Amino acid sequence: MSPTNKDSEIKANETLISSKTNIENVGLAVFHGDKLVGELTGLETICHQIISNKLDTCTINIPSPFEEDKTISLRMRLANKTNNNVKITENRSIHYI
Repeated sequence: MSPTNKDSEIKANETLISSKTNIENVGLAVFHGDKLVGELTGLETICHQIISNKLDTCTINIPSPFEEDKTISLRMRLANKTNNNVKITENRSIHYI
């Protein structure tokens, strides 16, 4: 893993969890039956949790617009359940969130 990777691009095998008091989300494995078919990054996993109404709280670090090599931590939680609607048109699915 390059030190310049963004948090949203880190996958499970690319980072070490050093904190003993916090849990770090580094991604999600996607299975079809018992076969691994893909991976989600940490940011994609958070989006999945938001869409499926399973997000409790999370902290996302974004680059600081004021100081180079610094980040700003955003703590987020769902205030309301997410409304989801899917329409299938011409063999394509359109997701309304």
